[in-house]
Amino acid sequence: MLEYVPPHPARGSNLHRYVFVLFEQKEPTIRVENAPTLADRFRSTKDFAEKYALKPVSFAFFRSQWDTSVSDVYKEVLKTKEPIWKELPASRPGTSSLSVAAALRARGRKKRQN
Repeated sequence: MLEYVPPHPARGSNLHRYVFVLFEQKEPTIRVENAPTLADRFRSTKDFAEKYALKPVSFAFFRSQWDTSVSDVYKEVLKTKEPIWKELPASRPGTSSLSVAAALRARGRKKRQN
């Protein structure tokens, strides 16, 4: 089991979406190595479920945004400097941050090609 890390949206960023997935497991115990860094925790849920023969049976989600408690998470739990976003890409209502990021990447490719 991996240790729980509280939500920690960056100061100045938009709402963050978090998902909890409940899996049914065949084996009574599954040994998962504890990730040494936060970056090592990010993995494909699909790949994780396939690796350990898990079946998703339920999920819950919530949204979160920065508040003063997040600073403590970075300092005491993550033991790293808290990131602060000074400027975010403009988005239109109904567009996700993923589509905005994809549009920015495409714009950068066009500029390099010209």
